[in-house]
Amino acid sequence: MKAGEPAITPVAVSKPPAILAIPKSVSCGSP
Repeated sequence: MKAGEPAITPVAVSKPPAILAIPKSVSCGSP
């Protein structure tokens, strides 16, 4: 998921995948 999302790369470093996975879906609107 984050592999194709460069905008999440820095977020994943600061926050776990479980935390960024939720806002990522809401922000990107993609599954």
